[in-house]
Amino acid sequence: MGGTGNGRTDLDFVNSNYITLWGGAFGGSAWSISMFNRGIDGYYWSQSEDDDANIAFFLSFDRSGNIWGENHRMNKSYGATLRCVR
Repeated sequence: MGGTGNGRTDLDFVNSNYITLWGGAFGGSAWSISMFNRGIDGYYWSQSEDDDANIAFFLSFDRSGNIWGENHRMNKSYGATLRCVR
């Protein structure tokens, strides 16, 4: 998917790599019964869990070009998109 895994801001990179090539979307996230930031942010769970079984790694990007990658963790009780990648 390109990049180093570190956070950065690059809207062209988000659009060309995460949206066009990878097929990602700005699906937002969920908590309880509410959806947040649909059309603004994309949150995707990683396959990897943290040492705490309630926490997992995730990738996030937004329409401003911000990317949060390596070492970002979120509680599994939040809703993020799942995408099967072979």
